[in-house]
Amino acid sequence: MRILFVYPVFPWPLDSGSRVRVYNLVKQLVRQGHEVGLVCFHEGSDDPGDDSREFRALLSDLRIVPIGVPHGAWWKAKRLVRILPLLAHGVPPIAAFARHPGIGDAIEELAGDYDAVLIGFYFMGFNVTDSLMAKAGRKFSLVEDDLSFVPLARKAAVSRWPEKALRLCQAEGGKTAEIAMIRRFPRVFVMSELDAATARELAPGTRVMLSPNGVDCAAIAFRPRPMKPEGPLSLVFVGGLAHYPNLDALRHFMGAVWPGVRKRFPGAAFTVVGSTGGVDVSALAPEGVRFAGFVPNVLGLYAGAHATVTPYRIGGGTRLKILEAMAAGLPVVSSAVGVEGLPATTERNFLLAETGDDIETALDRLMNEEGLARRLSKNGRRLVEERFDWPILARRLADDLRRNED
Repeated sequence: MRILFVYPVFPWPLDSGSRVRVYNLVKQLVRQGHEVGLVCFHEGSDDPGDDSREFRALLSDLRIVPIGVPHGAWWKAKRLVRILPLLAHGVPPIAAFARHPGIGDAIEELAGDYDAVLIGFYFMGFNVTDSLMAKAGRKFSLVEDDLSFVPLARKAAVSRWPEKALRLCQAEGGKTAEIAMIRRFPRVFVMSELDAATARELAPGTRVMLSPNGVDCAAIAFRPRPMKPEGPLSLVFVGGLAHYPNLDALRHFMGAVWPGVRKRFPGAAFTVVGSTGGVDVSALAPEGVRFAGFVPNVLGLYAGAHATVTPYRIGGGTRLKILEAMAAGLPVVSSAVGVEGLPATTERNFLLAETGDDIETALDRLMNEEGLARRLSKNGRRLVEERFDWPILARRLADDLRRNED
């Protein structure tokens, strides 16, 4: 089978969930005998660098559209004229600017040579013309890493007036555009049953299917936790701060939770892994906190930690970082939003904790309740092996696409 991916990012380096997802799906699909092509944007130039050679060698076709590079005034004026009608009709700016002739031309050129075309994120759907959809719409599927309007609405909910009013408008505008795009496609893949139920309700004419995030279990050594942990408490948080849900979770944890944790667990350490994204972290670095920046392989940090905390208040889709931690055997302490969309059960696969007191109690139990950390560790690994291993997910995706051809 020949499958064309159309995504806003080139999947290298592996510094975001979207990149990790595309990279692993492509790799596994090729290993399973399929041919895969990719159309994408890339910031800066048309060459992602030598480090990506191994990945590029997997691809039957690669079309990269550079963005963020200097262009003449005439080019910029033409692009502005092209997107103004979209903005005037209430299309969110991110969606309007994602409509690019280089992407559209590549889709037109390559779609005929592929059995299936996967459009990643609703805003990339603006590059598929009505004429192509009418001619070959059966080939096209929309892939939603999350329903974008959900985190926008949650962001508004935790904001203060008058900023709340602006964000509410953004959420409603984004919802209108996203649902209209979902209804335009015959099939949509989403990450979780929760997103699937929402999409089915809002777009009843569209076939909605699951294609979850995953993890490469073969590449992650499982380290089961001891029956009773020892040493000063060590916690890990994984997430780039340019992504607002990560920044909001971290600010909330530092302000409302960390002082109590340090008081209850003297000498506790908290490591934040991920690009700071230009955020001034000096105010977010009290005693015991270390910002490690982007780390290509976090398994060494997982091995030395007692738990990962995911105190999210905003978000959508599912969090790949939780699956990765479970695969490594690291216990997870999470809010309901953090584990949303995952078939995980509190006390079995993770510990649910919403407030600062809840988190302190969960951490106290992990450190002192014999066998709890070991149980969470083993059950977390079993869950990802059975439900979220990339080879399983790639095979399921190909099967779903093949059935769509019948």
